[in-house]
Amino acid sequence: MSYIEPKSAQEFDSAIESALKNDPYVVIYYTATWCGPCRAIAPVFTKSSQDNTNVKFFKVDIDLTQESPRVATISSVPKFEFYKSGSKVSEFAGASAANLNKSVADLQA
Repeated sequence: MSYIEPKSAQEFDSAIESALKNDPYVVIYYTATWCGPCRAIAPVFTKSSQDNTNVKFFKVDIDLTQESPRVATISSVPKFEFYKSGSKVSEFAGASAANLNKSVADLQA
């Protein structure tokens, strides 16, 4: 698998804390199984995670990880957050393949 898919809030919190300290580029994709637009953008996210091996990707189901403080602030899905050297540099909500691809490219620029 080309991305990390935590199954609990504890797993997510631990993994993202480590990634933000140790990985130069991190992308978090917040999703839900009941979300149609999330299912539509999922193949684009998967391809991006396969094509950008120097970026750490997370696919986070908000229902499985709802106890995480990071997930508690999510008001709509799909939502994407982009981190460079531990700091958030951009984010957007919605199922836009163009926005996702551009944001991943900009992250590494």
